[in-house]
Amino acid sequence: MSVEWERLEVGRELPPVEAGPVSRSQLAAYAEASGDRNPIHLDDEVARAYGLEGVIIHGMLGMGLLGRALGEWLGGAGWVRSFEVRFARMIRPGVPLTARGRVTALRGGQAELELWLDPGDGSRPTRGRAVVELERARSAGGAA
Repeated sequence: MSVEWERLEVGRELPPVEAGPVSRSQLAAYAEASGDRNPIHLDDEVARAYGLEGVIIHGMLGMGLLGRALGEWLGGAGWVRSFEVRFARMIRPGVPLTARGRVTALRGGQAELELWLDPGDGSRPTRGRAVVELERARSAGGAA
């Protein structure tokens, strides 16, 4: 779902993007692809031995879910200039996740965005910021 970038305003929320839940098979596939086979992501018994309730998703997988949502929001209207996230809380597999974002600033064809994963409980376990360059808005003389 791309955004009408020409109509951006500071404070505007981006349309929510379904980003999860992450399944255990996705965790296994991510572990294989990324090389991060830390057992706290794959084995409940090991995760519990480390004081966790069970396995948790990889932080970088959460970042990837936000990055995918960012790509959907852009929809070819521009490109990502910078993207950073913070892993504020662990996420268990099976938790419904929604990627959300809000415009925090508009400057010279760029939009600064606040991004987060929403597990539906008001927390923001993965949160970050991105700066996007809006080619269409710039070439059309848009407000961005």
